[in-house]
Amino acid sequence: MRETEDDHGGDGTGRTVGRRGLLRGLAGLAAASAYSLTVPEEVAAQVTTGDSGDVQSVTSPDGSIEVTVDVSSGVPTYEVAYEGTTYLEPSPIGFTFDGQATFGTGIGSAGPDVTVTGTERTSATETWTPQWGAYDTVSEPYESLRIGLEETTSPGRSANLEVRVFDDGLGFRVVFDDDFGSFTIESETTEFNFAGDYTSWWIENEWVNPRFEQEYTESRLSDIPAGGSTTRPNDNYVRRGAHTPLTVRADDGTYLSVHESNLDDYAKLSLAAKSDTGGHELAAELAPLPDGSSVKATAPHQTPWRTIQVGSTPGELVESQLIPLLADPLDESVFPTTPDGSVDTSWVTPRKYVGVWWLMIAGSANWEYKSDTEVANAGNDPAKYVHGARTERTERYMRFASENAVDSVLVEGWNRGWATYPGDGTGFEMGVTDSYPDFDVQTVTDYGASLPNPVELTIHNETAGNVVTYEDEIQTADVFAGYESEGIRSIKNGYVKDPGLGFDGDGAAASHTHHCQRAVNHHRLVMREAAANRQLLEIHEGIVPTGEIRTYPNVAAREVVKAQEYDGFGELGADVGRDHHVTLPFTRMLAGPTSYQPGIFDVTFGDDDPAQIETTVAKQLAMYPAYLAGLQMAADRIEAYVDETVGVGEFVQAQSARLDGLITADQWRDAYGGHYVPIDPNREPDGATATFTVTDVPSAGTYDLHLRYAADAEQNRQAVSDFGSGEATLVVDGTEQTITPPFTDYWDDWDVYTVSVDLQAGDNTVAVKLGADDVGGFNFDALGVSEAGAGSPVAPAFENVDPSRENYDTVPAFDFVETVPVDWDETRVVDAAIGDYLVVARRSGDEWFLGAMTDETARDVTVSFDFLSARANGWTATEYTDAPGTDVDTDPEEVAISTVSVAAGETRTLSLAAGGGTAMRIRPA
Repeated sequence: MRETEDDHGGDGTGRTVGRRGLLRGLAGLAAASAYSLTVPEEVAAQVTTGDSGDVQSVTSPDGSIEVTVDVSSGVPTYEVAYEGTTYLEPSPIGFTFDGQATFGTGIGSAGPDVTVTGTERTSATETWTPQWGAYDTVSEPYESLRIGLEETTSPGRSANLEVRVFDDGLGFRVVFDDDFGSFTIESETTEFNFAGDYTSWWIENEWVNPRFEQEYTESRLSDIPAGGSTTRPNDNYVRRGAHTPLTVRADDGTYLSVHESNLDDYAKLSLAAKSDTGGHELAAELAPLPDGSSVKATAPHQTPWRTIQVGSTPGELVESQLIPLLADPLDESVFPTTPDGSVDTSWVTPRKYVGVWWLMIAGSANWEYKSDTEVANAGNDPAKYVHGARTERTERYMRFASENAVDSVLVEGWNRGWATYPGDGTGFEMGVTDSYPDFDVQTVTDYGASLPNPVELTIHNETAGNVVTYEDEIQTADVFAGYESEGIRSIKNGYVKDPGLGFDGDGAAASHTHHCQRAVNHHRLVMREAAANRQLLEIHEGIVPTGEIRTYPNVAAREVVKAQEYDGFGELGADVGRDHHVTLPFTRMLAGPTSYQPGIFDVTFGDDDPAQIETTVAKQLAMYPAYLAGLQMAADRIEAYVDETVGVGEFVQAQSARLDGLITADQWRDAYGGHYVPIDPNREPDGATATFTVTDVPSAGTYDLHLRYAADAEQNRQAVSDFGSGEATLVVDGTEQTITPPFTDYWDDWDVYTVSVDLQAGDNTVAVKLGADDVGGFNFDALGVSEAGAGSPVAPAFENVDPSRENYDTVPAFDFVETVPVDWDETRVVDAAIGDYLVVARRSGDEWFLGAMTDETARDVTVSFDFLSARANGWTATEYTDAPGTDVDTDPEEVAISTVSVAAGETRTLSLAAGGGTAMRIRPA
């Protein structure tokens, strides 16, 4: 999530000190600095037997990939060939140290020669049964080569180089022997010398804001930024380059992607050109610690696996499970146990959620709570200060979730301390009793548990990059245990501090980058503590995944990407390129599960601002099968999903109506849905309408319609003041009548206007219209229907509105969001061209879900259904696609839904609109 210190300045509040201020820092500092990786003895033991030849090679089980290690020059190098062609030429492996000689070499360094002391070879199969993910089981054979290395002269240190080669890629790592003692790595000099100036997709290796929140550039490797630079917060010297995963395409169409696996007690890897002028010979560039070094540790110690995925198509990179297969198995030591003592992972179940979030992202509400006095003292109108996290609003979202197969509700801005956000964080308190006055954790969790389909609270831990405060909350205040006791099973956390993270003192000032060794260790601590307290995690502003879906499957998703929120900032800032969505699966998402926040249906906000989300709704649907996440969001405000229907005894939000010419606005605090529909001739044309369908009327007769509205007499148009009330036209099944809602005390003083109407049995059409001579002059918030004299189903006061009486029936396109799984048994990339389009199919049980997306170019894509098994009755596909004549710039919210029959092996052409997509649910016929 991108915020800067100027984004949420508010009304001038300053830093606050929480109740645990005097204890702040002690637990956090100890935890972050004391952690040390444990290397198993069988991994650390030096290899001293077997072939000690200077040149060793190892080939993948299918023979397609060959890795050659050559130590004949005294410097270990590796070389990678695929199908007989070399794509990585001999590349040194090495490190420079503070206070010790270099080991190996690279980037111009030199140290004592090394020699081979022995080798061990293994043929094995790595098998993994994921708790959740892209496959129900993963089993891949590999060939392993462990090479003992030892210096031929003083200081005579030794290490092991371990190489594992699978059919879809390889990994290698270095394990330092005890000889290294307590050491400081200044730099890792391992090189990645590509054989040509290949096409690459990259983002710059920024260690603090913007971090990974960038859009990818497609260029030759030599065009990646190069040369020296400095990075905040300590102006450390760094080499410019690219973050990993770095994906490349050789000129013959072979694809490779460089990343890492099992990042633990080490610094995050990036790649930088060896030459200050750029080129296709790259080397490791690690995130720096404050003193400019990279890693501080005690031997035995090991690097992460340096991974290289290889394939003949971009889809093979996506289908590869190389990175989690190289990661450590489940860390059983941190997970809770069942009464019989076995490890309990039954609670690690992926889920979908909605959230009180887009309101704030898109500028309709605030994270921080402020009292009326505080707002007024700053010279502002309290009624215009909207706090997003309110108990009543959350209960509405929970009711919606319960009725629409959504598992939990995220609430941001619920807890005290947001006056110190962003960039400080000293005031944050995160316990279940630390909420703002208008939010109560126990009330909402009890409410969610009481619903027919229970709904959980996904709690939010924003840290403002203050690691000291966060670790104290976790370890001293034990907030995660408090969440578990309240039935909370998922946490979204974040680290918004532009210049870096705060590990020193009270944590307010940035001291470290977001990707340094100490940050890596902090995130490992949070993962373990969350696992111990049965919490799923969604991490924002963190570190890109490196296979933790296997080791800590409770880490369900990470943002660490330029996500959809960038289209929302600043009231739909439209700051995401249309090719970004079809580039991510082959770059950042190769690292692991990603929180992109799909599911925006209100693409234009329905207002009079031309800004919009840079996709169609059909493309939003296609993201669900295309993007893997164990916590998957339906990111829009729930009103965007609700249809225009309302039954007798119910109410529905005005913004859920079919709006023709009318717009929405979001200025007033007690608008029940956050947005409302202004009836204003200055902003809307004559004849503009908000149309509803009153459904299932039991019998013909007279009923009451109820409009929740506000209309200020003094701050209104003169024509309205002269008229003496608001005015609009009510149209019931084609019959018009004038409605005149009386003035209320203020624009945020909401009342209910009731009018009697005649309805037919069954369905009826009701519209509020701005007639040619109507003065308008009121804000329309909700429409209710009742039996005559039964009273309004929607209350005037915000705190008295009953969410059980609101309509939560959804628009037809939301059916796909309800039914699409987040845990899969099989994944296929049907077709793709990086940055242009992709088609992904995933299976859950006996159903398949398909997502197809394109960039800004409309195109026809022919899809082969050879991923389906042959069935006597075939398959039935429900297709959601852009309606004819629409695209991202023309009616982007219109979705055409159809049902077609398909058979295994047949082909079908999908016509993808510009910026659009297609989603399918495919079931046995």
